[in-house]
Amino acid sequence: MHHTHGINLAHEDRNFNFKAFNFFTKLNLNGYKFTEERIKNYYIKSWKSSGVEQIRMYEVHSSVHVDTAVMISIYSINKKTKYPVQQTFNYRSYFLFRAEQPNLHFTINVKGDVMAFDVGKHAIGIMYEDVAIGEELPDAKALRKILH
Repeated sequence: MHHTHGINLAHEDRNFNFKAFNFFTKLNLNGYKFTEERIKNYYIKSWKSSGVEQIRMYEVHSSVHVDTAVMISIYSINKKTKYPVQQTFNYRSYFLFRAEQPNLHFTINVKGDVMAFDVGKHAIGIMYEDVAIGEELPDAKALRKILH
């Protein structure tokens, strides 16, 4: 697989608070209703509390198939080359909902790298230095609609 180099993107608010995720790392899921289902091309696991907290958590397995051509600039010889990309990228996206709190989401690839996350309306895109050419992430907004 060919890779290209990128940069690390940061949110304009350097004091972005990630503590909203901490609550979910310490949950005891005993007593939560667990379900598994397939909706469209997604495999979805969900955990829902029956208590006052109204907590819902979803794990969505998705695949993004890419069949395209990408123009690559080779600066050392001042040439552009068309590079065909045909690959399937697999992800797990997590959506965490808690009453009176901002909605949380993050997506990881098969290696466990966090590829994107958001807290409430603050979406953070992450780009690693070594990224597969043509890689596309699942559409978090479209996934959210399926879950509701």
